[in-house]
Amino acid sequence: MTVSADCHIWTLDRLLEEAPSLDSLTVEDAPFVNDHWDYKWEQSLEFIQHCIELMPTSCIRNEDGQPVAMAFCYGQSPYHVNMGGFKVLPEHRKQGLGKKVHLDMCRKVLAINRKLSFTSKSTTQFPSIFAKAQFQMHERVFWGKLNFHKEGKVSSAR
Repeated sequence: MTVSADCHIWTLDRLLEEAPSLDSLTVEDAPFVNDHWDYKWEQSLEFIQHCIELMPTSCIRNEDGQPVAMAFCYGQSPYHVNMGGFKVLPEHRKQGLGKKVHLDMCRKVLAINRKLSFTSKSTTQFPSIFAKAQFQMHERVFWGKLNFHKEGKVSSAR
């Protein structure tokens, strides 16, 4: 059996600074996003495509149109939308791109009357970008993958 660590959900219900208006991910970007997602699994491409089609996304592209900083959302509850797939490619870090994508996502989620949430593995790994936006700890949750082995079969639940 595989188990992940406990996590915390952090939420934001109002934006404290002006947000840029950035590009959005498209379904054509899904394979690239999937290849760079830390939680990639067998069905993650379809999951990401679904999220891009239905939920807010944000990205900054290079001169070739490739995302270099990106985020997508997925539904968490009737009141919250969780930001996932938040990534700035290593060669583009330390340029403020993550903050721009983060603020754009906040603006887009708040515009659909939902609170933005972010799941962090621990209170000590809470990224400074979210702390500066004054996200508040909402609740402690389990986040991960369970593998159950029965009679030679493996099944997964996320």
